[in-house]
Amino acid sequence: FNLSLDEHGALWCATPTHVTTFNPNSDSKLWRDETMPLASANSIAATQGSVWLATSEGLFKVEESRVRRLALGYYHDVLEFGETIVATAPGTIDTTRGEETATVYKCKDDIVHLWRPADSNALILSQPMSLCEAVKKFTAEWSVTKIASLPDLAVSCARENQDSIWAGTESGRLLHLQRTPAGSWKVQDEPLPGIGTQHSALVAHVGGFNTAFSVAGGFVLDGVTRRFTPIPGMPGLPVRAVSRTDAKGQVWVLQRSAFTDGQRPTVVGVLTPSASGVVWKLVDVIGTAQTGEIRFIEADSAGNLWLAGTKALLRMSSRLNGASYALREPRIEAPIESGAEIPFGHPSLNFRFSSGEFLQRDNIKFQTRLVGL
Repeated sequence: FNLSLDEHGALWCATPTHVTTFNPNSDSKLWRDETMPLASANSIAATQGSVWLATSEGLFKVEESRVRRLALGYYHDVLEFGETIVATAPGTIDTTRGEETATVYKCKDDIVHLWRPADSNALILSQPMSLCEAVKKFTAEWSVTKIASLPDLAVSCARENQDSIWAGTESGRLLHLQRTPAGSWKVQDEPLPGIGTQHSALVAHVGGFNTAFSVAGGFVLDGVTRRFTPIPGMPGLPVRAVSRTDAKGQVWVLQRSAFTDGQRPTVVGVLTPSASGVVWKLVDVIGTAQTGEIRFIEADSAGNLWLAGTKALLRMSSRLNGASYALREPRIEAPIESGAEIPFGHPSLNFRFSSGEFLQRDNIKFQTRLVGL
């Protein structure tokens, strides 16, 4: 490792695989609790100060000081809906407020995934071979209406408007649902590089833009051509997970490492809407090496980033998310030949490395070693 503290108070760390900046004023926290069945987690939902886990062993709430199981059984998905937590179990929709969990809808078919469109008070849910809309009644119960039949189970969904929905399916198909003048829905496959394998097609709504993800990276829907084009700057790496849209209209993305040996750091990025389109930015996350295989990523209403791995749960403070430091151009100010000695009493020696990431580490042919310090 090579460490340097810049004039902004940020600690720069150059590792064999990448360069990371750390904000000394941030507070990140790592939970490693045997009572959390992270290996069997199916979904997470982040709220201010806590996170909810839908697992095959029940519905769990993780707070600052403890982990609680609020319900037993198999849970597919969980999300925040106003002041209520909504979770899906086989054939039911459950809601939780405080410590109490209640079933508000029952059906014969399994209910798997949940999404909340930004411009709607209803939820979109997926059942085997269909997409439905769930609306909360004035009473405690909910009503569910079928939107359209699908050729496959939807595992990802984004509503473009009232007449257009995009969905990624379990088998890796990208579907576009369009409402016809008669009120029915037309479902058609759309092309996208890198789809076709299980869970290889994911979608999200970033501001006013629709995005899609696959093993080939991220893509944004062109409003004129109605085709998906690569998101500028985003690596063409397989996308593992996509968050729900956060309070700022951003979407957080997990991508597989580009490395095939040695350390394999997960690539974490954030997509932000702008006037010209969608902007991708690399985010340095502290503690990913202790979390195991990271499977879920979410941001809560306070802007904190949550990552759930197979070994631990990691929270990165919103103060660190907002940190931004200008990268310096690499240069050598005082070349030193190999084997040269530094005079005794030399006041300082600085090594400055600057890069967003070192994804092509096989092409890096230099190294630095100091002996006797």
